[in-house]
Amino acid sequence: MTKQEFIEAIAPYCQKYSKQYGFKVASAAIAQACLESAFGTSKKATYHNYFGLKYRPNRVTCSNGTFSDTGSEQTINGDYKPISTSWFSFANMEKGVEGYFQFINTSNYAKVKQANNPYDYLKAIKDAEYATSLNYVDNVY
Repeated sequence: MTKQEFIEAIAPYCQKYSKQYGFKVASAAIAQACLESAFGTSKKATYHNYFGLKYRPNRVTCSNGTFSDTGSEQTINGDYKPISTSWFSFANMEKGVEGYFQFINTSNYAKVKQANNPYDYLKAIKDAEYATSLNYVDNVY
């Protein structure tokens, strides 16, 4: 699947579920999926986890289980530390996108729902500690 094909495949689901869950900006979620899954080519994407969603009990209802994998988190001083953890698994792309919106549909992400443009959406999601990368907003935007 090319990058363009990935975007064309995931965009309708991001549009559908952003609206369903009350988020105003679907394009930022599309961009997140592109970055987080390397346009659907990452190992996590084979489990339809396009957003790097770590397992949190009772957070997502459309998951079909979990899988273990490694990753990394950036520390406040800019260094990266390796992690090994459980991640959500989904049956298909649509469920993976729905799972993302379920994951961020909490009071912790209330400012994301208020965002009216991609930059404000990404800034709010970073401020809510969705990602540890110090440059997350710029990397996605």
